[in-house]
Amino acid sequence: MQWGPFADATGTSHVGLAARGGGARLAERGMTGFSPGEAWSALAGWLDGDEPVIGYVPLDLRRWFDAYPETAAQNTWQSLRDTAQTSSAPAPGSTFCSELAASPEATRRDLVEAKVRELACRVLRLDPRGIDGATPLKALGLDSLMGLELRNRLESTFGLQLSPTLLWTYGSPRALAGALCERVLGAPAS
Repeated sequence: MQWGPFADATGTSHVGLAARGGGARLAERGMTGFSPGEAWSALAGWLDGDEPVIGYVPLDLRRWFDAYPETAAQNTWQSLRDTAQTSSAPAPGSTFCSELAASPEATRRDLVEAKVRELACRVLRLDPRGIDGATPLKALGLDSLMGLELRNRLESTFGLQLSPTLLWTYGSPRALAGALCERVLGAPAS
C-alpha cells in the first residue's frame, strides 16, 4: 500500500511526515492530503482485493503535471495525462486573465508583475514582499530546473505557451511582466 500525505481530520492541515517534510509544497503542486478516516475507508475497501500494489493519493493532475513535466512525459502516465487534458475544469489561467482584463489599463502591468513575483517566490520559497521587481531571478537562486517549474506555472496562469528561454531573456520580474503583458494584452501595458 502506497499512501499520499495525511492531513488532520478536517483534511486541511498536514500531519506526520507530511507536516515536517514539505506537505504544503506538495499541496501547492497538486498533491493534497486526506484524513485518517478517509484512509481507513480506502484500506477497508482494498483488503478484499488482490492488487499487488495500490496507491492512494488525492491529485490535481493539471497542477501535478505542470510542476513535474518530466513525469507527464512518461508513457506510464498516459491514461492520467489524457484525463488531465480532457478534464472539464476551467482553464487554469482563466481566473487571473479575467481579472486582468477587467482591471483598469493603467494597473495591468503592476498586476502582472505582482503575479510573476508571487509565482517566482513560490518556486524559490521566498516571501514576495522581500524581492524587488528589478532583482534578477538568477540572483535569487533560480536555476534551470526551477526555471522550468516557473515557466510551467506562468503558462498555466496566463494560458500561454512560453519559450524555454523566456526567463533567461527577461531575467527580472519587471522585465518578464513586460513581455507577458505584450503576449496577453497584445500591446505593452502602461
